[in-house]
Amino acid sequence: MIPSALQKKTNYTFSADTNKNIAILLAVFFSIISLTVFQDFLESNRNGYSFYISESILFKTIWILFIPLLVLLGKILKKQQLDSIGKTTFFIVTPIAVHLFVLPFVFLFFSVLFYNGRYDFHKIMTYTLANDLYKIIIIYSAFVFGHKYLSDKLTELVPINKQSYLKKIIIGNGKNNAVIDVNDIYQITAETPYISIQLEEKNIFIQKR
Repeated sequence: MIPSALQKKTNYTFSADTNKNIAILLAVFFSIISLTVFQDFLESNRNGYSFYISESILFKTIWILFIPLLVLLGKILKKQQLDSIGKTTFFIVTPIAVHLFVLPFVFLFFSVLFYNGRYDFHKIMTYTLANDLYKIIIIYSAFVFGHKYLSDKLTELVPINKQSYLKKIIIGNGKNNAVIDVNDIYQITAETPYISIQLEEKNIFIQKR
């Protein structure tokens, strides 16, 4: 049987296994959080002041927020074609703005819940802009450009969902026409002065014209 060219292609998708991607994302950011908390511990020891792990984790809210926002961004980008500079820029700037807007409120929520509102809005924003703005820009830019690069590379490999190839062909054999299912054809060969079409149960010979 002769397989269609479309049937030979592997079914590539940018996010073939969403759960696996989310698990990797969680592992990466929790690793970063652990390393930065350990860095705070070393810094407190070096400077001789007390280290509070809960307070250190509070200031790592920025990394926790990346997880839901990047998952959401990934789902949106799957339906988009980043075919212009303006569109690419939009999908970089928008999540950065959302992250900066949402972060203080999440931070304030945990501050009120666990620290009696010790940290105000102004302190949170100034700390974020001074220490974390470049991290937010780099991560979202890398994510969007990574999606754009992979999407461009895989565009030609993604199979068409709708079957656009022929299912049946009509063979003219003298006065009689035979309708043949393309999937039933095993081989087509030229046997002068005929063309031979080999099916599962029989061969059809067509005279060359």
